[in-house]
Amino acid sequence: MKRLPADLLLAKKRFYWQRCGSYDRLDVYGNKIEWHLTFDEWYKIWIDSGKYHLRGPGKDQYCMSRINDIGNYEVGNVFIQKSSDNVSQARIKKDPWNKGKKGLQVAWNKGSRRLTDKGDLLCV
Repeated sequence: MKRLPADLLLAKKRFYWQRCGSYDRLDVYGNKIEWHLTFDEWYKIWIDSGKYHLRGPGKDQYCMSRINDIGNYEVGNVFIQKSSDNVSQARIKKDPWNKGKKGLQVAWNKGSRRLTDKGDLLCV
């Protein structure tokens, strides 16, 4: 049996960690986020970005994000951006009264609340 190089083995572990981290998550509309990336697709996106070695949750590190925080993790719907930018955008999008201002945030509990088509808050 052929062994993978150590760096590729670590990359596979990171892939599985990120994939497992997406389970039981909901997007901004309350829809389940699914994972449709293979390891090869995930790895190519990171390598093509040139930021693979800078992955992480820190201020100057990078993460894989979904376009507008909507939909699944799949080719064509993900891109690499600074982790701090991803967090800032998520906070603004989750607060329907924020209107782009930082500081006014609503606590969301895994889909226990969502907006109706008219923009009203609906407790589910």
